[in-house]
Amino acid sequence: MNNILSPTGFGLALLCFLFTFCEVKCSGDTVMKISGINMAFGTEPTPAGILANEELDMDGDSDIAGESSGDMNIYALIAFLAALSGLVFFFLFQGKMYALIGTTAGLLAFLCLLILQFNLGNDMDAETKEMVVLQFKIPYWIALLSTLAVGVLNGSKLRK
Repeated sequence: MNNILSPTGFGLALLCFLFTFCEVKCSGDTVMKISGINMAFGTEPTPAGILANEELDMDGDSDIAGESSGDMNIYALIAFLAALSGLVFFFLFQGKMYALIGTTAGLLAFLCLLILQFNLGNDMDAETKEMVVLQFKIPYWIALLSTLAVGVLNGSKLRK
């Protein structure tokens, strides 16, 4: 049973990157939906609400890290790559070697996702913080908790 939990946790975290991690709200209206993939690879986020039918000019400076096209968030990228490596190395290594790799990959992804949350909120100036709210959605929390669970599960295997 433990053998299937590790790749399942990493796979679940990777799957969550495809969905909306964060919504940008202004005056209570959602104006932008940003997936984990948008953050990790700098792809253009999905406009929502009043911006849904507008053509976005993503070339200007942005107050929110990861919002403009081509602006990768290093923490999201590391978390994605750590989860991917945890999944791939499951098929390459067994025993204590994988337990070490799985622990490292899971906890690294967890820490990077946690830093990502705090980093996004701190990248805005005071005036913008009053108008804009970042709301992290369920896929983000599932990715965060699944990477922590996989890291702890693999860490417990190191003691045996």
